[in-house]
Amino acid sequence: MERVAERAAVTIPVVYRHFSNRGDLLLALLEEYWHDFDRRLQIAIKTSGTLETLIRAATKAYFDSVEERGPVFLSLLSERTTAVQFEERRRSRRQQLVRTWAEQFERHSGLETSIAEAISWMMNAAAIGAAEYWVSHPKMLRQTIEDLQTTLSLSFIRQLVGDGSRKARSG
Repeated sequence: MERVAERAAVTIPVVYRHFSNRGDLLLALLEEYWHDFDRRLQIAIKTSGTLETLIRAATKAYFDSVEERGPVFLSLLSERTTAVQFEERRRSRRQQLVRTWAEQFERHSGLETSIAEAISWMMNAAAIGAAEYWVSHPKMLRQTIEDLQTTLSLSFIRQLVGDGSRKARSG
């Protein structure tokens, strides 16, 4: 909190008037980042007609957020903290995102709910990994990583669905 006060050119009591602890500060920052990403994701969902255009648009939206917010955004998404409230909110948010994607996968490909949720969870982890790779390898073109992430996601779903004549089932 001391470094935050120093960088913001305010006193420590001013920081504590707004945030009771480090976890509250991190949560406020993450909520701001999520709000921006959610706005981009909703635009992608509304303007995409196919699963492929949706995944491409959502992947672009995610990488736009990462590019604008930088490694801090990725750290907030993936690095564990001791702040219980922060971890609970992050877990809840991840589950919300998984449900949103699962609904899209069910709608576009007819996957069973449990399969769609599993894919969504895995793709969320893959997207974070792809962005972390991109940030840590600045010579790698962003478009290359976006294309790889999109191809991975679509291939995974297409493999499960096959040619569209059978429905992937759990168990």
